[in-house]
Amino acid sequence: MDINQCINLYRTKYIVQKNWQSGNAVAYMFDCVTPAVVTCLQMDEEKVVACFDDKTVLMWDLYGNLKQSFVGHVGGVWCMQYIGNVLSTGSTDRTIRIWDLQTGECSKWLVGHSSTVRCLQMSEDARLVVSGSRDTTDIETGECLHVLMGHQASVRCLAIKDNYIVSGSYDNSCRVWDICSGELKFHLEGHVSKVYSLCVDNRYIYSGSLDSTINVWSLADGTQIKAIRDHRSLVALLKKNEYNQLISASADGSVKVWDEDLNQLYSLDHNTSAITCLFSKGPWLITGSDKSVKLWKNGTFCRNIMDNVDSVWQVAATETCLINAVHINGHSCFRIYHFDK
Repeated sequence: MDINQCINLYRTKYIVQKNWQSGNAVAYMFDCVTPAVVTCLQMDEEKVVACFDDKTVLMWDLYGNLKQSFVGHVGGVWCMQYIGNVLSTGSTDRTIRIWDLQTGECSKWLVGHSSTVRCLQMSEDARLVVSGSRDTTDIETGECLHVLMGHQASVRCLAIKDNYIVSGSYDNSCRVWDICSGELKFHLEGHVSKVYSLCVDNRYIYSGSLDSTINVWSLADGTQIKAIRDHRSLVALLKKNEYNQLISASADGSVKVWDEDLNQLYSLDHNTSAITCLFSKGPWLITGSDKSVKLWKNGTFCRNIMDNVDSVWQVAATETCLINAVHINGHSCFRIYHFDK
């Protein structure tokens, strides 16, 4: 890269960061086609994929042009992930479907669950999918590799890290499984109410619960390292950002950020209702609550991106774009912001 290319790259990044801060963006708003709740949202530099609680799964480009409809589920779709060209969806119809993003074709229809598939997670190579109904499936063959038995209530959240599957349940516990053998490695007990959220890094497992705590466990041996009791209600969301900081969001309206040693860096308390969604990208943190979408930078409130909406369903972002899925005046719709224009 020559000096002029470096200068242009720096200038572009500077303009994008400035536009994020000020709100200077080209925005597109479009209806969701269906009035249903947006349950899942994922985007990259080319596309947006969204799922709804009425069986709908759709893909748009970043300008609101509908590119693909994935038809097959007969119940609400409550979990989704895509990696590369492979899309996995889980539904209240008790099935998982595997789709080709380009063609919209359903390549696998995975049946056998006795209740709603509430969560799923794909392996990094997109060859395996783990579902909240406690089994592991080979995406290429559709074969059920393991049935992971042990939880005494619904599995609410899942995470995959290297050779481990971590599951969190309404039975107040988490379990750690070997992804190859299906063997139970650790049974993590310590919460006194339902587990709603999970996050895993190279050292720790973090679990968030209805008991308002975040429990921290050793990934190496399953021992409990710490119990964090700084929230006052359900800890519904846990994420790691690219600085390896832990972000926790609660029904008490607060978002807290923790360093690698689990010291609290800052608490974001400008929300007056439960946090329904959040997304972290670079120094930016986007939070959604019942009435507004807010932007933060390194712990400092910047501005309201949207306010006076009926509900905020989901948010997602790339370095240059942001999308909000909201409910306004009886309609579910998306608003996409381009900060590089």
